[in-house]
Amino acid sequence: FYKKNQLLLFSVSYEKITVELELRISKELLGVDPETDHVYTYEKFEELKEQRLLDEDTAEDEPSIKAEDFEKTRNQMRELRRVLNQISTLQSTARHRMNQHGKISEHSNSRMKWDSVFVTALFIGITLLQIYTIQKWFARTSILGR
Repeated sequence: FYKKNQLLLFSVSYEKITVELELRISKELLGVDPETDHVYTYEKFEELKEQRLLDEDTAEDEPSIKAEDFEKTRNQMRELRRVLNQISTLQSTARHRMNQHGKISEHSNSRMKWDSVFVTALFIGITLLQIYTIQKWFARTSILGR
């Protein structure tokens, strides 16, 4: 199933259970994230790669660029990438949350529908039992009590 440099995404969905499994190799993804003690995600790996490229770039290649302007631009690019990655993560989390809320809503709607069918059937059953009981009672006794 798993080959080098490939992502294995395994997703199983059955009724209430959804399972996702992602295999990552720490050697390929620059090690372990010190904040989470997990192997870096592919998104975080790309972010770190871009960060390294940005750090390696210098203003020496272009004599018309001042070093301080280049440093300000580099800092702004870092901040922009950080905010963009943060927004992307929040959108992904929101998308996942909306998906889960939709599934819960569908389940609740289905349960409510079947509950209302059961209550209606029970009400009809009790009503028919009452009608039958009243008919038998009037059939056994006369209206004037004689």
